[in-house]
Amino acid sequence: MKLVLKMDYLAQDSKSGRYRYRRRVPSELRNLINKREFSISLKTTDKLVALERYERVHRDVEAEIDAARSIDPADAKHRATLQTLRKHDLVPPLAKSLAPVTFAADPEKFRKFTDAALRAPDREFDQIIEAKFFGVQKPPVRLSKAVGAYLEEHKEADNERDLRKQTGLVVNLIKSITREADPIIDDINIDVAYSFRDTLRSKGLARGTIQRRINTIRAILNFAKKRFQLNGYENPFSGLEVAKTASDRRAKDSRLPLTVEEIQRCNPYVLSKNSDIADLWILMTFTGARRRELLGLEWQDVDLEHPVPHIIIRPNSIRGVKTDTSIRKVPFVGKALETISVRSKNVELNQASLKPVFSRYASTNGFNTASSLMTKAMKQAGVWQKITKVPYSLRHSHKDWMRRVAPEYWANLVHGHAQGGIAANYGGDDMLDQLACYIEKACRTAGVWDLW
Repeated sequence: MKLVLKMDYLAQDSKSGRYRYRRRVPSELRNLINKREFSISLKTTDKLVALERYERVHRDVEAEIDAARSIDPADAKHRATLQTLRKHDLVPPLAKSLAPVTFAADPEKFRKFTDAALRAPDREFDQIIEAKFFGVQKPPVRLSKAVGAYLEEHKEADNERDLRKQTGLVVNLIKSITREADPIIDDINIDVAYSFRDTLRSKGLARGTIQRRINTIRAILNFAKKRFQLNGYENPFSGLEVAKTASDRRAKDSRLPLTVEEIQRCNPYVLSKNSDIADLWILMTFTGARRRELLGLEWQDVDLEHPVPHIIIRPNSIRGVKTDTSIRKVPFVGKALETISVRSKNVELNQASLKPVFSRYASTNGFNTASSLMTKAMKQAGVWQKITKVPYSLRHSHKDWMRRVAPEYWANLVHGHAQGGIAANYGGDDMLDQLACYIEKACRTAGVWDLW
């Protein structure tokens, strides 16, 4: 059977029969790649071998083209012009800029540029003449370049996924305020910073949310200033304050825990949603952990073989942690232990260590969906109240229960507020047995132990 190669850039020499990869360099990239064509011998006359080698060469060429396209056009032009000027010995090797060359200021240099332009190919002629009369300046750093470098620097961070989300939010707002598709960093000034803050405030966002957005754009701009040596740039978001209003104080002060009676009213509606939401509600009630901390669990974070079964709340591939002190171990007691044990029977733990415990909701969108479903259940039970009574109120309830039976240090260990302790040393005595005793006592004293 005759093999037909459908390869756009495959050519065969009519005399030698050897195959070659031939592809024109896109015109807008020629200055950067510094060639007009890719012409790479595949060193074979065999079609099957040519096919195998073609695919490898094609991937390499695609990667080179993609890398060139990722460079800002202004940067590409700047680099290509300097490369041409260095080639003709018109600028020092480390020069990044050039003032316009005039005959009055430097006749010898003026003639040197003219002679070089006359000897150069057409493409280089245009570069030399433009540099001669208009000079060469390093292009300004744009927001997209700063953001790209910032995210690349933090690509291994525990909170990379959330960082990308938050970065996208602040970048879109900066673009909206400046009315620029890709604003120059130097143009992001104090007026932009105040508009950024005031726009978020006008949308009704909480003070804490606004502060987080400011912190994100401030970090990006600080990184850009250092990375690209923007020595004269003053970050307008440094020191930008978000005044606390009466509504901020009311929102913080009015967050209330759920009473045992309210939890009992919610239970049938929560349990009717689906098994994931039902189990999540139970685990939140008995551990006091945050919703995202539980939805972000992987099976490697669940230890049911330990004398005191527990979860390890730590950064993983699904989510990061709120703070370093949020890293902790929390024992399972009562209904929580029964619930997680049942879930574990449906998976082979030795093969599923990196799989999510709540695979249906193990994403940012999933986190929000789960919250919506629990909120709906609370509304059906007539318990939900804006700001004051929400799913997160379960954590406030658990804190109140723990305060009644445990010293503050132990309660903080359970909820991730402590400095050091369990979070600082997984290899020492985690005191899980005592934590489990405190949690059980708290739940029994509160009256939630036998609600299920």
